[in-house]
Amino acid sequence: MLDHYAAFHLACLSPAVRGWLGDAALFASARARLLEEVAERGSLTDSIRTYADACSIPGTEPADYAMREVVLGCGAGVLAQIQFYGLKRERPYISIRAQTRAFFDDELFDACAELTDEFAEFGPKCIRLRSPQGDCDFDLLPGVQADLRIYAGPLHELRVRPLPNHFDRIRLVPQEPGDYYDEYCETYDEFARATPELNERVARESLASLRGCHQWGACFRVAVDGEAAGVIAARPEHTDGLEGWVVIEEILAAGFRGRGFGAALQRHLIEELEDERFPLLIGTIDALNEPSLRTARRVGREDVGGWSFVPTRFA
Repeated sequence: MLDHYAAFHLACLSPAVRGWLGDAALFASARARLLEEVAERGSLTDSIRTYADACSIPGTEPADYAMREVVLGCGAGVLAQIQFYGLKRERPYISIRAQTRAFFDDELFDACAELTDEFAEFGPKCIRLRSPQGDCDFDLLPGVQADLRIYAGPLHELRVRPLPNHFDRIRLVPQEPGDYYDEYCETYDEFARATPELNERVARESLASLRGCHQWGACFRVAVDGEAAGVIAARPEHTDGLEGWVVIEEILAAGFRGRGFGAALQRHLIEELEDERFPLLIGTIDALNEPSLRTARRVGREDVGGWSFVPTRFA
């Protein structure tokens, strides 16, 4: 069963990604990820019970929160699960974790209606599913809203690109995150006030998260012309079947945003990361965060896929 889901995941990946890592490795990684997801989400595990308790909906049982396989009228199979945006019970949505083939435009809304009926006891507001790399047309369908995009690139290729403007003005300082976490929180809170449209879609990192990056030697305090200017951090993780250095945090203080430092900052990170075990730099970026999307493209990262929300009859 999982081979069909892994094969479709491979087919969705951009030619660039398949060239970087090879189909055999990508298929094996996708299949391994699916096995993990089935083990973690596909039955009444402790984590599913905890999730059900945190987002309890009258008339449901804990088993209803587990991932399930649904074969749709169009013949496609999906692995789907109910989830809650920001763990808010009033914001339920269906997450399609994997599928056996693409939905054609004339199938998409019928498939979503069937899934809505399958999870109707939760009243899901929308359905989250993959949208292919660079597929702007998908997000132009009625009511569809882009969510996160994945931008990636091989470190060895990113390093040979010309240095961005302001590269020499920036320095990355490896330092225990606890020494500047309060400063980071103040910077993040100011950013949240300045960009209210992103408040529900991005979140401040915990001290434990930044310390995890620090343990990998990839959490840095940023200095511009010797002045404290922000934080950038990464750690090895899997993102949608890709393994590599995942950007966990990148934020500049108000006085340094919008001045063209973003690409130079990312390039410094690129120079710092070890690429023998983890050859890719990967990051998920909110589709509404155009400055971050532009910065990723400027350093050579490519859009390799992402997710979108399709509204349901409960929206």
